[in-house]
Amino acid sequence: RPGGPRSRGAPGADVEVEVDIPFAMAILGGSRPVSVDLDGRIEQIAMKVPPGLKHGARVRIPGKGMPGRQGGPPGDLYVFIEVAEHAFFRRDGNHLSCDVPLNFTTLALGGSIDVPTLDGNDAFKVPEGTQSGTVFRLRGKGMPDVSGRGRGDLFFTVQAVTPKKLNRDQRAALEQLSKTL
Repeated sequence: RPGGPRSRGAPGADVEVEVDIPFAMAILGGSRPVSVDLDGRIEQIAMKVPPGLKHGARVRIPGKGMPGRQGGPPGDLYVFIEVAEHAFFRRDGNHLSCDVPLNFTTLALGGSIDVPTLDGNDAFKVPEGTQSGTVFRLRGKGMPDVSGRGRGDLFFTVQAVTPKKLNRDQRAALEQLSKTL
C-alpha cells in the first residue's frame, strides 16, 4: 500500500572463517585478503589487521556475509585470527618474553649486552653477580595494544651458557678461579 510500512526482506546469514597471519603482521598490522565462499561463489575480501591483534581474536567485517533475501541486508563476516608463533619471542597478552644466552663471565662481572626487541637491539647493563635465570624487564618493548594505547613490556631471562671446549689458557684461568671461590 502506498505510504504504508514496507515489508523488509530477511537479513543474510553471518559467515565465519579462520585466517592465519604471521607474527610480524600481528605486530605491525596490515591488510590481508580473505577468501569467502558465498553460496558456491568464492569472493576475496580485504581485511584490515590492526597492530597488536591477538591469537583467537575475532574481526567483524559488516555486510560481507551471505546476501539477504527479498531485499534484506547482507550478513556479516566474522574472521577468527590464528597468529603464528615466533621463533624467539613468546607472547602473553601485550607482553613478550624471551631467553637471552650469556656467558658466565658477563653474569659474574656484569657488562653491556644487546637485547633483541621488536624494534631491533636495545643496550642493557647486566649487573655484577647476576644469576642465571634472572628475569629483567624492558618497559614498552612488547606488543602494541590493539586499541592503540601503548605497548606491553618485554621480559627477558638471562641463561648462562657454559663453553663446550676450552683452550689451555682458558682452562688454566678457570682452574685458578675455582681455587679462589
